[in-house]
Amino acid sequence: MADGGGYDLLTALPDDVLRLLLARLPSTAEAARTSVLSRRWRSLWTNLPQLRFADVTDLARVAAVLRHHSAPVLLLRIESSDPAPEKIAAVLDLVAPRLQGKLHFDIITPGNQNSAAGAAGIGAAIRIPCFEKATEVTIRLLRGIGIRLPPPSGVFARLTALSLSHCRLDDQSQRDLGGAVSSEGCPSLRELRIRDADVVSNLAIRSESLRLVQLSRLEGIRQLTISAPALTELDLYACLLWGMPMVDIFAPALGTLRWVDFFRSSSVRFRAMPNVHTLAVFVMVYGYVSHSLPLLQYFTEARDVRLSLVYSSISSNDKLLVEAVKDELPAIEILFLRLLTEGHTFGP
Repeated sequence: MADGGGYDLLTALPDDVLRLLLARLPSTAEAARTSVLSRRWRSLWTNLPQLRFADVTDLARVAAVLRHHSAPVLLLRIESSDPAPEKIAAVLDLVAPRLQGKLHFDIITPGNQNSAAGAAGIGAAIRIPCFEKATEVTIRLLRGIGIRLPPPSGVFARLTALSLSHCRLDDQSQRDLGGAVSSEGCPSLRELRIRDADVVSNLAIRSESLRLVQLSRLEGIRQLTISAPALTELDLYACLLWGMPMVDIFAPALGTLRWVDFFRSSSVRFRAMPNVHTLAVFVMVYGYVSHSLPLLQYFTEARDVRLSLVYSSISSNDKLLVEAVKDELPAIEILFLRLLTEGHTFGP
């Protein structure tokens, strides 16, 4: 934009203002293209603190941009359909030393390319670098791609939120998942989310800082241990479907528990949970009823209770449900029952 004398008023603005304008563009690629406007604009985009890459088909281009970028990164958001493990690793290695904020790395394979593109990464493993200064890390890969965690010497000192999904924890890692997300590896971690992943058989999380843990559709767990005195919210969904996994949970500050699984209370141990006020449980009524419903005894102060009950065969043990709710939940104020039945009729 120029005035009547041909003077470029926009370029005359201070660098800080111009960078604010570039930061408002939808993607880093568009910001980089402004370098053709004039010599003054040529390097402005390389100092942007926030980088966004959408619909990336070749991660090598993202790596090329990061090599020219010189400023600390407060936000890096990547959405790509390129599952090549070596390219993913290259991008992570480039950004790790400079990331001082949030990383959102999402590998999305289009439906019409899932067999070809996805096969490129199946069976491979990516080494995750240590993000010493990052505050939030979200990585979503393809289920067949493995990740190797940093060695025990690597500490995510400032990390407060970690989300991993659609990945496989490689058994050749120098550190197991539990150790990496516990206080020794993430001393500031407050929120942990792991979804749709193949994990180690013995998952042990011991954290002084965690407030929220969400574990969903994890395969391979045979023993789950959580010791988190500050934990207030715990979600477990379809992590203990097969066999009789051992579960030991210590979370005295827990206020909300949501648990969707088929499990036996004989292999589940809760310790000191007097503050749970919201409870949501999915249980089998027949066959597993004598093991599942007694879990209610651990949550006698629960006021908001949501039970999803699967009636898979005919039995005459209905009284057990009524007695369990009446005897084990004396403080209950709200009761939500979701009944999955097979030809049953329920009366008063």
